[in-house]
Amino acid sequence: MEREQLLDALTKGKPLAREYEKLRGNLESAESPIFLSGTMLTIGFMIFWLVLYAKYTNGTFFDVWGHFVNNPGELAFLLFFSVVPVILIAIIPVINLLGTGFVFIIGKCFFLGKQKKYRKEVSVALEKFTQQTQLSKSHCNTTIINKFIEYLETYQADNLKECAMLYNKEEQDKKVLAEIEKLKEEMSAVGDEVYRLRDR
Repeated sequence: MEREQLLDALTKGKPLAREYEKLRGNLESAESPIFLSGTMLTIGFMIFWLVLYAKYTNGTFFDVWGHFVNNPGELAFLLFFSVVPVILIAIIPVINLLGTGFVFIIGKCFFLGKQKKYRKEVSVALEKFTQQTQLSKSHCNTTIINKFIEYLETYQADNLKECAMLYNKEEQDKKVLAEIEKLKEEMSAVGDEVYRLRDR
């Protein structure tokens, strides 16, 4: 594909890639309904604490709920102890696997129809991109397309292969720089610790 043809294909493919990414985002949200799952877990923990408190006070569930509703300070306390376990499930290794499993199950239970619909739309959008641009599925990405257009317009590249090589080199350079920055931070932390121990 010549330079001008490639530019035309990329320009044509940009809105198609944007639409694909939007649909892909919808699919991911349906497959991992984090907000709904978190809300359901929070309510689950809230019910657990209310039942526990009801047993402790020999009251009924509704008596206990009325007690908390009429005491905003204690209600806030209840909400806190219902939200914190959900946050811990999300961030603690190993335990967060349970959270991921729960999110997956909720997605299957409540959004299976949407998942099927979005998968079909994503597949159609991807096929449309490849047919109308003659580019591969891996190029259906607005970031990649923007970069390739930049390379071609600034004459850094003349064909698809050169664009891909430049992009891959940039991505690799970013990874190397990120590793260097991480190493600098670690060395700085070690240096601070050495000075701290020396000043004791």
